[in-house]
Amino acid sequence: MTEDENNIVLRLLREIRGKLDDHDRSFDGMTQRLTSMERHIEDMKESVGCALGLSAHANVAYETTGQRLDRLTERPAGLEARVEELEKPR
Repeated sequence: MTEDENNIVLRLLREIRGKLDDHDRSFDGMTQRLTSMERHIEDMKESVGCALGLSAHANVAYETTGQRLDRLTERPAGLEARVEELEKPR
């Protein structure tokens, strides 16, 4: 009877070991896929950050250029008003 019990226990332990080996292989595969996905996500985050950064930089440059153009158009208008004032007959 002791041999049968030992055999059953050994058989169950072998089955458990086999399942654990299968799980180890599965987990190794999942770990590789997750690592690949994490790398891909990091690349996407970098791309989005770069795109948004360039976009924000372009907006700032556009606004700055627009403000400069506004100042440049105000200056001649001010000068024209001064010239008109000087040219008025007294």
